[in-house]
Amino acid sequence: MKVLVIGASGFVGGALIKYLLNSTDHKVVTLTRSSFGTQDPRLKNRLRDSFSLEQTNDAILADNFQRAARDNHIKKIIYLGSLQPTLHVSSRHLNSRFEVESILTRSKVLLVCFRAGTVLGAGSSFFTIMLRLVNRLPVMICPGWTKTLTQPVDLDDLVVSLTKKSFSINDQDQYKVIDIGFPNSMTYLKILKTTVQELKLKRFFFKVSFFSPGFSKLWVTLLTGAPKALVAPLVETLKYPMILQSENKMTTKQIGDNGVSCIPILNLKLLVLKNVSYQFHENISQLKIVGGILAKKNQKGWLEFRKMIKGLVALSAIHDFTPALPWFVYRLTQSPFNLFVMNSFKKY
Repeated sequence: MKVLVIGASGFVGGALIKYLLNSTDHKVVTLTRSSFGTQDPRLKNRLRDSFSLEQTNDAILADNFQRAARDNHIKKIIYLGSLQPTLHVSSRHLNSRFEVESILTRSKVLLVCFRAGTVLGAGSSFFTIMLRLVNRLPVMICPGWTKTLTQPVDLDDLVVSLTKKSFSINDQDQYKVIDIGFPNSMTYLKILKTTVQELKLKRFFFKVSFFSPGFSKLWVTLLTGAPKALVAPLVETLKYPMILQSENKMTTKQIGDNGVSCIPILNLKLLVLKNVSYQFHENISQLKIVGGILAKKNQKGWLEFRKMIKGLVALSAIHDFTPALPWFVYRLTQSPFNLFVMNSFKKY
């Protein structure tokens, strides 16, 4: 199959091309205004300017592209857009994404539209800005937008989905929308705190309500060194909840393999669980037991949840768990509680 990639020099576009060349046998054609650096016999770069004028917008580019796709008998268009906010949008950046999507639907070519939240991965603008903030600020002032809910997506998961999922769609639907993101929503503050935890840093967070988006653009630009043209549209979108909404949804692994949770009671960490779910195994979630006062050190226990038989049967299990308590105490106390938890999962 021959795949045409628009935006090859971008963050997601570059990762997509790398995956297509390394993990598939597809031939890749890029359409860029400047030469693309990767040298591969299966890669061809065509220098084209999709704009008709120097000062124009994404709407003209999208219309030119959908007309060219129809005239050149393109079989399928795969478009990566943004999740739809749950509130009324006044962001020019988000409105532009939806405008492009609506224009592409005018083509008679099958359109598969992936709507994704913030992309997390080395090199992404959001991820880079976030790392600079947590590395440079021992005390972090958290404006109101840090409480906004979002469902980001892992870069590797996104690239795989853009290829495997979209290429497998062969039905006659003219327009298909797929929301993609982590299985659970989280706040931007949660993302910051998780990043701090993974980097083993000590940071203090203070929530405030008086920081306007305009002021946030200024201090993020000054502290991170990122261009204002990049920070401004990013901050504008942070105040809108961005969660999965369409009927067709895809969930990906949560914050790579580093998402850590704990089950606390009275501020005591009873169990500390680390997400070790496999990226390419659907309907399986595994949580490794990595700490907590109820777990013995250096053990190999884990919790597993999986759906089977087309979603009609669900399995929950505890494997190889070694308690910190003596066995006879465990059998009289913690073991009945574990049974209660599993029966609760059964009822759920």
